[in-house]
Amino acid sequence: MDRVLTYLLQLRGFCMDVLPSRFLQWTKPLSTSLLLETLADLGRSKSQLIAENALLRKPLTHVPSAATLELE
Repeated sequence: MDRVLTYLLQLRGFCMDVLPSRFLQWTKPLSTSLLLETLADLGRSKSQLIAENALLRKPLTHVPSAATLELE
């Protein structure tokens, strides 16, 4: 039983060391070339570009958590 507890504590320590760096990797935007993005946009219509611009300018809405919903 002692070995299992030791193993679980080591595994928890490993996860706590790795998770912050993995989280940063997952949330970092992909680095693509501005030139490539511009060339890709040349093939899109004006209405598509305007729609994308409008969606990007719209503020993100807050999604209520489950705890908030239970209180109501």
